[in-house]
Amino acid sequence: QREMRKQADPLTKDGVIGAFCRTYSIEEAISNFLPDVYQPSAMPGRYDYIPADSQAGVVIYEGKFAYSHHATDPACGKLMNAFDMVRIHRYGDLDEKAAENTEASKLPSFNAMSEFAVNDENVKMTIAGERMEKAEKEFSG
Repeated sequence: QREMRKQADPLTKDGVIGAFCRTYSIEEAISNFLPDVYQPSAMPGRYDYIPADSQAGVVIYEGKFAYSHHATDPACGKLMNAFDMVRIHRYGDLDEKAAENTEASKLPSFNAMSEFAVNDENVKMTIAGERMEKAEKEFSG
């Protein structure tokens, strides 16, 4: 919970991260992009990391964040939004040669995930809709 207060609300972020998180909640990102990685747990608001022996180790907060307690999960110990959760699992292997303290936005996985997100049809629709809304506000003001 304390960690969540430090994190910016992913739904208010600008750019591709915000657009992706406004398009997909954590639960939607899991079901659309990571169905082979996580499955809903018997406990509400939690998911199981499929390769692990333990259950219910992924906690979902407000549909905006996930935190994995599964020691074997590449996302273990990280409070993630939907963008980062998909990035870590789909493209995290691209970061193997990156220095440990590299800023997330400078990682190869970030570039790959950004490319993936901007080419997703649903994210494109979110971005287009938000641009239209902004233009309408500017012209009506």
